[in-house]
Amino acid sequence: MTARDLPLRYLEEITDGFSDSRKVGSGGYGEVYKGVERAGTEIAVKKLYHMSGIDDTQFRNEFNNLMKIQHPNIVRLIGYCYQVHNTHIEHKGEFVFSSTIYRVLCFEYLQNGSLDKHLCEESHGLDWCTRYKIIKGTCEGLYYLHERLKESIYHLDLKPANILLDKNMDPKIADFGLSRLFGGTQTHTTRNCIGTEYYMPPEYIQRRQISNKYDIFSLGVIILQIIAGPLGYSKCDDMPPQQFIELVCKKWRDRMEATSNYASTEEDCQRLKRCIEIALRCVEVERKNRPSMRDIIRELKQIDETSSSMSSWNKVRIAKIGQWGGIGGNYRDIEVAPCRLGSLMIGCGEVIYSIAFSYYDYNGQQHKVGPWGGDGPDKGLNHTIELGPSEFVTKVYGTIGPFGKFSSVITSIHFTTNADRYGPFGQGTGTRFEAPMHSDGSIVGFFGRTSSYVDAIGFYVVPV
Repeated sequence: MTARDLPLRYLEEITDGFSDSRKVGSGGYGEVYKGVERAGTEIAVKKLYHMSGIDDTQFRNEFNNLMKIQHPNIVRLIGYCYQVHNTHIEHKGEFVFSSTIYRVLCFEYLQNGSLDKHLCEESHGLDWCTRYKIIKGTCEGLYYLHERLKESIYHLDLKPANILLDKNMDPKIADFGLSRLFGGTQTHTTRNCIGTEYYMPPEYIQRRQISNKYDIFSLGVIILQIIAGPLGYSKCDDMPPQQFIELVCKKWRDRMEATSNYASTEEDCQRLKRCIEIALRCVEVERKNRPSMRDIIRELKQIDETSSSMSSWNKVRIAKIGQWGGIGGNYRDIEVAPCRLGSLMIGCGEVIYSIAFSYYDYNGQQHKVGPWGGDGPDKGLNHTIELGPSEFVTKVYGTIGPFGKFSSVITSIHFTTNADRYGPFGQGTGTRFEAPMHSDGSIVGFFGRTSSYVDAIGFYVVPV
């Protein structure tokens, strides 16, 4: 759909002369009014301020950005107005000519307003399914801006007030008044301060550096606010990551179990946990440790695929326990419900570098998984455990600690079966962890996070 060239007189008519009663919001570069066209269609009319900060170049930049964007999670440009009014006024006894420039952009009107009006803590407000939809849609929109255009667009003022919600609570990213066009993933430096400080990354606050990771940091703050309320980012900054994850997940689990809106509490809790982990990586202080939008979209798709496969797991008695460790690396999981563990291979040196395993499903089919992780700086040693037909793992414990530039990885691990003990694997020390097991439980599979090392590990458990 081509944006319409709308006369100023028409826009004044449909907004009652840009009256305060029609004003629905304001930003750093303009005020937004609700307009009702003659056919009854509602549109949002953004009247840009008359100020030195906005010149014709700025207007063309925003207009051109919006004209080339066609995505369901980006607000749609409907029309525009660029008009110059010439008049003459008396000045010191003489008549002089004066020009007033009117710059207006018109967008689709979104009934549920901006996201900031819907942010609540875990115990009330929007349910998890709606919040997850908003997270996914916002990520899809930002992925489009960063990765799918010929020239990347960095928003540079992404915040809940600039994420609008339609009648179905689908999100649309808005307000490109501060956006800039940059090619590739280069880093740029600016003298001017742009954006909103709470959503600014450290490298911008300290050195005015702009890259594709600026928006990633803002996105992480927003995801934490969607999940844990307006103070979500502040809360996570006050405690260790794992403690924050456990606290938020507990609050959500309590709410889910107390209502009938959640058909699969376990499935929703796993989605929730993964989204928090994504957000925490987005707000890493070091820019290079933040994921790209491509990484985030890949992980969200993996979350949905895992959740879909989990639905078929509801028919079997299986528990997903943990995970323990850090939030670095990529998420790893299995697709088919495990029944019995067949073998294990641990790559280790100073810490645990990798894990591979085989298992049998409920149809007796064998599945081989991994290796997940890397070789480590010294290639490490590989230890293989072949479990007998009647041998099963009853206990797993180990340690978590820092290693190199990583703040938390699996530094050692032990396995105990009903027939033998294996380990310790890895030479590291740190905080001890142990999978809580019932006397009749057996570990039959693994999930976790890995990079060059095993960053985190969790377990699938079934009754023996």
